[in-house]
Amino acid sequence: PKPKDWPAHVEVVGAFDFKQSGAGSNFDESPHAELLSWLSKGEAPIFIGFGSMVIADPDALALMIKEAARLSGRRVLVQSNWSK
Repeated sequence: PKPKDWPAHVEVVGAFDFKQSGAGSNFDESPHAELLSWLSKGEAPIFIGFGSMVIADPDALALMIKEAARLSGRRVLVQSNWSK
């Protein structure tokens, strides 16, 4: 639901997927073939993203994420941020 303090011209529309819409897309997926192949194999991964957060110790965080993935037995997709 839309927060009450948002202006009238702002709408919550959710995620949009050109393929699901039937409208098609001119987006070239070929540079991402390796990632798309990995995504299509096995259970959907857990996505971890940090947006524009500045990570004080990226190496320690990477180790923590790898260990959590190992312990959980789940695949993990980590989106790097702009600060590193």
